[in-house]
Amino acid sequence: MHGSVPISTWFTDENEEEGMSDDHAYLWKHLIEAIGRYDYGKKTVLDYGCNRGGFLQTLFDSEPFQKGIGVDVAERSLAIARRRHTSLPIDFIFPGQMDHYANSVDIAFSHEVLYLISDLDEHAASIARVLKKHGVYCAAIGCHTGNPLWPCWRELITRSTSLPVFDYSLDDYACAFWKSGLRVDMRPYQMSDFVLIKQNNSYFPTALDSLDYHSRVKTIIRATRVDGGQ
Repeated sequence: MHGSVPISTWFTDENEEEGMSDDHAYLWKHLIEAIGRYDYGKKTVLDYGCNRGGFLQTLFDSEPFQKGIGVDVAERSLAIARRRHTSLPIDFIFPGQMDHYANSVDIAFSHEVLYLISDLDEHAASIARVLKKHGVYCAAIGCHTGNPLWPCWRELITRSTSLPVFDYSLDDYACAFWKSGLRVDMRPYQMSDFVLIKQNNSYFPTALDSLDYHSRVKTIIRATRVDGGQ
């Protein structure tokens, strides 16, 4: 998600992009549960890096929201999202259109997107502009330099994605949000259920790698718009 320059699709392999919803559905559900209860029926929700709209569909199925905004740089992905989710109250837009929704978002999300953004300060500023006062941005991220598997993952992701991959730490993410006057809190992702263990998994060579990642390494960053900054 490097700036607002459109691309066609996220992945070089169409099958990998189509399978994202199946692979991520249980992770999305945990993120929704982990951030706590909200009265979504009265809320405007934004998903940054929405791809084909899978997260917003998952959220709406369990917590119907008043208004949704899906943001992505991939033209084909947005076109598919619009066709698939015509019955939902969602606008699917490019990052450059976000300012049309200034001061209107109660809760924003992203899932494993921050490491694909070339200008974190610009991203944090755009999020700060769309959030209402006391609005929150919950970003789930395991792709950071504190992840012991990151050197291997970086190579794997670079081969499969249409976007450049950046080496950021959790502190880099926090600093970007601080610069935009957002309060920053973090918590471990901490899967509360069983973790799926796959055979011949390039990303998790051992079962312990997968357990450690989902309990300790993967993190939820909560950035909140507050008066007076930090």
